[in-house]
Amino acid sequence: MAFNSYAFLFLVLPLALALFLLAPPRLRRVFLVTASLFLYYWSEGPYAAILPVVVLALYLAARANGWGRRGGRAGFALALALTLLLLVYFKYGGFLAASFNSLRAFLALPPLRFKQVHLPLGISFFLFSAISCLVDCRRAGAGAGRPRLASIALYVTFFPKLLTGPLVPFRRFAEMEAGFGVTAPRLRAGIRRFVMGLGKKALVADALARAANGVFSLPAGELDLGLAWIGLAAFALQIYFDFSGYSDMAIGLGAIFGFDLPENFRHPYWARSVREFWTRWHITLSQWFRDYIFLPLAYRLLGRLPQERYLGVRAESWSYAGATTLTMLLCGFWHGAGWGFALWGLYHAAFMLLEHFGWEKRLKRAPRPWGHLYAMLAVAGGWVLFRSPSPAYAGAFFRALLGLGRGSGALYFPALFVDREVLAAAAVALAGSVPLLPWLGERIRRLLAPWRPGRPRLAASALAAARLAFLALVAALSTLAIAGGSYQPFLYLRF
Repeated sequence: MAFNSYAFLFLVLPLALALFLLAPPRLRRVFLVTASLFLYYWSEGPYAAILPVVVLALYLAARANGWGRRGGRAGFALALALTLLLLVYFKYGGFLAASFNSLRAFLALPPLRFKQVHLPLGISFFLFSAISCLVDCRRAGAGAGRPRLASIALYVTFFPKLLTGPLVPFRRFAEMEAGFGVTAPRLRAGIRRFVMGLGKKALVADALARAANGVFSLPAGELDLGLAWIGLAAFALQIYFDFSGYSDMAIGLGAIFGFDLPENFRHPYWARSVREFWTRWHITLSQWFRDYIFLPLAYRLLGRLPQERYLGVRAESWSYAGATTLTMLLCGFWHGAGWGFALWGLYHAAFMLLEHFGWEKRLKRAPRPWGHLYAMLAVAGGWVLFRSPSPAYAGAFFRALLGLGRGSGALYFPALFVDREVLAAAAVALAGSVPLLPWLGERIRRLLAPWRPGRPRLAASALAAARLAFLALVAALSTLAIAGGSYQPFLYLRF
């Protein structure tokens, strides 16, 4: 169930919060697991059975750590195999079937019929969480103690992070669970964060999506220079505010229900390199791939490579190159089952390797604006691969960006995709994509800091009232925007 749906906002969330606060503290974890399973069943029906199956497999694998070395290894291997099989079947079954039939067509063989596979919501996130639980328990060993079934169930099913993250490592979630509790500061911060995330999604991302979807749905032959750049700019801002908006809502809900979930986005378009971009974009996903794919793979490759230089390059660099390429390829496939996503991952790997082998040092010596421009153009080029329905369409889109498109502008032109609402949403998105607001907030705090506590703090009170009014306005406009899609919050702005 989407966080920005009427059913969730006005039925599920108030009811769940009321029952959660009324429940005895010792039963609140059980309530959260039950509510999370119920919400997932509401959206996915019988496919919700995947969650208890995964939880039980993780619990048995954790218990197997105490059965000796062979027992622990067998339990880990069986649970990991089950998790990967579920992921491959549900997420990549259709893609593998289509690829297999494409191969048969190339060999002049008739296609085979495959049953269409339903893709359960959030399966990539909660199965990656399951892998984190498996690996963390395995690394901790039998001496660390077996996690309780309730802890594993809450970790996997916790509904604020179930569908869209953040991807919290199991070891870190166990620390959060130790500090679990509802407090007034958490409630205030959670409500504020949830409302801002809702505004990002409903007011900004959804408005920009109209322009982005419109341009990327055009025939390749109708793309021209202006339309291509409009579509690319709209999609780059839309996907950031879409992803970060959902993350903000998840973090806000986590705080409301007693957990401090980690940050997931930190102004990624303010990066000066592609490698820095991945330390700011979908931070918990980047850390997951680093901890569970890249580092183990890099160490394994380093141990197998000869230590002397090969083609003038040290073994550490070859290990980094191989681990980076495979990690980003898997990252691309994680985002979607398609060759375009794989190309997107390899595209980012190429820039990361380029920077590793010397380009990043030059960027650090260059003026900051040049670094920002380079990173933004490199990331934007990747979004073309990410959003295009096929590699061939991406090629046509790149040509249009360079002014080599075949569109005449007579049938499709910018005014069809850009109106006042899109322009206003783009302006808000541009301001929110850079650390402008945090900078302003810091300056205001410095101005208010010298005031003595005993003196009237009219300015501070006025600022608090303004923030409250702003949150109320964002909540009201977001609610109206969700009402049916016909309400335009920026309709009366004049340009």
